[in-house]
Amino acid sequence: MAKRYEKYKDSGIAWIGEMPEHWDVFPIKHLCRYEKYSVKTGPFGTQLKGDDLQESGDVIVYNQKNVIYQRFDEVRFYVSNQKANELKSFYTQPNDFLITSRGTIGRAAILPNTADMGILHPCLIALRLNRSKVLDKWLLYFINDTDCFRTGIQLASNATTIEVIYTETLKKSLVAIPSIPEQEQIAKYLDWKCGEVDRIVEVRERQIKLLGELRTSVISRAVTRGLNPNAPLKDSGIDWIGQIPEHWEIKKVKFTGKAIIGLTYSPNDIIDKGGSIVLRSTNIQNGVLDLSDKVRVNSSISEKLKIRKGDVLLCSRNGSASLVGKCAYIGDVLDGVTWGAFTTVLRSSMKKYLYYALNSDIMKFYLGMFSTSTINQLTTGTLNNMELLIPPATEQQQIADYLDKKTAEIDRTINKFKVQIDKLKEYRQALITEVVTGKIDVRGIEIPTPKNN
Repeated sequence: MAKRYEKYKDSGIAWIGEMPEHWDVFPIKHLCRYEKYSVKTGPFGTQLKGDDLQESGDVIVYNQKNVIYQRFDEVRFYVSNQKANELKSFYTQPNDFLITSRGTIGRAAILPNTADMGILHPCLIALRLNRSKVLDKWLLYFINDTDCFRTGIQLASNATTIEVIYTETLKKSLVAIPSIPEQEQIAKYLDWKCGEVDRIVEVRERQIKLLGELRTSVISRAVTRGLNPNAPLKDSGIDWIGQIPEHWEIKKVKFTGKAIIGLTYSPNDIIDKGGSIVLRSTNIQNGVLDLSDKVRVNSSISEKLKIRKGDVLLCSRNGSASLVGKCAYIGDVLDGVTWGAFTTVLRSSMKKYLYYALNSDIMKFYLGMFSTSTINQLTTGTLNNMELLIPPATEQQQIADYLDKKTAEIDRTINKFKVQIDKLKEYRQALITEVVTGKIDVRGIEIPTPKNN
């Protein structure tokens, strides 16, 4: 059971409040070594321009993504030896404590001592810590897993939002901190408790992935073999499908309905109110429409480009190949709504059956045929020539009704696991915050020895 420390005092830090009596408050610069460049900001944009960054070269430039994902073996940019020599004061050192200062701000990671020496990106600040005052792991928990650091920076910046962490602001940012032995105990305790939470989250995420695969399998089985296990079969003539019900047909999409590319509009057409809502790929979430992120345009919309009940909206172009082909079924009439040029509507009498056919392995097969690392689009030509298995209309409806029920059951379980994951992550962050700010005393807790797998 969590317990508090015996005595507290005012930390003098508004966003922390009281702290254990024996803890001290330091600005971050006093947690660094007493030497030149102990707090080192990456070069200015005038010193390291975009043209200087190369996909291959002599010297690594460590950037935000390396810190955010804590991966230093994946290199994105290099500079020449000549440029690196001009920026020699910005070279990294082993075990630098790196903090992102622009874009996604306030994320931290340790540069491993095995990593190659490189140049700091302008969006990074390196701390050379005095490890007799602060432990890497304790400070990582404080910065990455609580809101304390970013709140402190925000208040010190006297701003409601922060787009940049300036070096002087960082240096003066205050931290309430215990002794090194207590930091070690806190880090070990959090490793233990967070490890337990992370393992449960990992299990739930794996279960969600398996349920997603089951969902696709159930759909694929229904739209390739039907619901009657005793139905006479025939060879489909398609190697990867095999046999299909004898009375089914095989038709290309272009013979079942109409593929309609969405509206092309310019930034000047976008308005805040009124006009027409334009559906984009971001509005397709887990097979349904999500209208929380709306774009409105002041453009004339033809009758053909007005969304209708029974339409299937597909993402036909995206920077990420994994998003191409995802689709949503339009179950309700949406007045004054159209769709954008990076999406396509399939309008067909098959309606919901068509939606399920496009969520099956049939779509995966065709996407695998054309998708590359450079061409992430589903053209109307590819879409129109996709072959679908077509049962009679009454059977289409039976299959759609069956899949509505089966997928809803799977989706409920998936959503239940997602809620559990969200709650576990909230608990994890709350626990870390309570411990690293001294609201919970973990000094006397015996930490189990980690088991070897």
